[in-house]
Amino acid sequence: MRVALDAYLTNSKDEIARTLPANLLEGLAGSAGEAWIDEAGVVRMGMWLLESRGEALALVYRAPAPANYQYVAHLEVKDKAWKVKAITFEKLLRRQ
Repeated sequence: MRVALDAYLTNSKDEIARTLPANLLEGLAGSAGEAWIDEAGVVRMGMWLLESRGEALALVYRAPAPANYQYVAHLEVKDKAWKVKAITFEKLLRRQ
């Protein structure tokens, strides 16, 4: 998954620029890191968390405070290897 994310971030800059606002692109630089499982059983990769979204898997990166958005790297398995299909962002709503 890390290789797929790194490859997408490196090779798909034009596509990312069409999908994400310019000010959000800066937050993705160098965001992928080594993978590990934390004490709660969550798979983490740098600042990214592995999540199940319906029947698909995604890597989710919540931007540091005070930002109110998160990146979502949509994953798929293609030719027996992980691939990032796209990276989108979602606004987060505050709990009241």
